Amino acid sequence: MKYLFLAISLVMSAMVTAKDICTTNTEIPDDMRLSESHYSKENASRSIDFLNGVVKQDKPAGEWINVPNALKTIDGYIRKKECLASSELPKGWKCSEFCLFMESSFVYD
Repeated sequence: MKYLFLAISLVMSAMVTAKDICTTNTEIPDDMRLSESHYSKENASRSIDFLNGVVKQDKPAGEWINVPNALKTIDGYIRKKECLASSELPKGWKCSEFCLFMESSFVYD
């Protein structure tokens, strides 16, 4: 069972790094567009830590854009994870939902 999980993880990570799931929205300027690779577990964890500091530790949020960017990163990671977990890549409704999200994937500046 442990090896099956490892094999699935390796295949999924290769799929993520090999090619994007969705087409790129070229209407978003390059310097504002977030790539699919941005929506990673590492970035989502950083965003959670940031929000935790703002809420629980009563730290200043900085500029107002930091909170929406953190929330978008967490949301995108969850949607991407659900898409990759579905067996209907890339046409399933979970992936369609992620691609719809990616159409407006930009960083608040």
